[in-house]
Amino acid sequence: MALCRFVLLGEGLAMLERSDLDESDRSLLLEEAAARTNFQPRYLRVMLQGTADLPSAALPPMDANGSADAYVVLRLQHPALHGGDPYPKPGVISKTFYRSLRPQWGESLELSLEGGTLMTNGMFRSARIARDTSLKVELYDADTGLWGWLHRASTLTVSGCLMAHTAAYITGYSDTFTPSQRWWSTGLTSLLVGLLLVTTMMSVYLRAEDDLIGVGTVPLRPLLDQEEHTVLLAMQYEEQHRRVREAEQTSRGTMHRSSYSRRRRDQTIEGTRGVLKMVLAFSER
Repeated sequence: MALCRFVLLGEGLAMLERSDLDESDRSLLLEEAAARTNFQPRYLRVMLQGTADLPSAALPPMDANGSADAYVVLRLQHPALHGGDPYPKPGVISKTFYRSLRPQWGESLELSLEGGTLMTNGMFRSARIARDTSLKVELYDADTGLWGWLHRASTLTVSGCLMAHTAAYITGYSDTFTPSQRWWSTGLTSLLVGLLLVTTMMSVYLRAEDDLIGVGTVPLRPLLDQEEHTVLLAMQYEEQHRRVREAEQTSRGTMHRSSYSRRRRDQTIEGTRGVLKMVLAFSER
């Protein structure tokens, strides 16, 4: 990025004019330098591949059958946005890969970057925000406990009640109901619908019974080079991950792309909760 800015400055332009490059090559170089310098990312594209092809990259067993029903929740995090809390709050959720310790999702996900500044000239600037943004990855095991079974039972019961009410209305049998029978029928159906809404909230939206397998964070600063980056992310216990993040923030500095890639390749997997492989890239549209 610094080289691109230099090429566009007076001294860089003068050196380019004195070079042996022909006019078309110089124009192409200037065009590429301008594009990289003016890059303002709006989206993070994540190709979630699965567990890495490493001996110790498998997930820990989470279920009684020795496997796991794994899915991933992705959020972005910036210290100056939302009080430093990850966003969006619900997260971007992958599909669930059932009964496997080596899930392979092969799924493309996208997150929108928040923040940025609209300049007086109408240009939108987001590179500074993107530079200090991180991707937070949470790995969960989907479980079906009490709320899950209640959700399934209430779904079947409500479906049966609705079918019975519809059949009674079509056949005219509902016309024979006494006021007391109508009241009990309506009240019972309303109660079951309320139970279905509560169990849907707890089991489907809040996922109250799912177990957290591990957490990981990826700094997104290197993605400003507009290249795709393959990342091997070692998942950790939440408390272990918090301590590592605090240590990283204390010693955080500008990371060169090569050191970033090397750090991810050499990251120890001993004692981790699985190692995920993903491809990350920023995009303007």
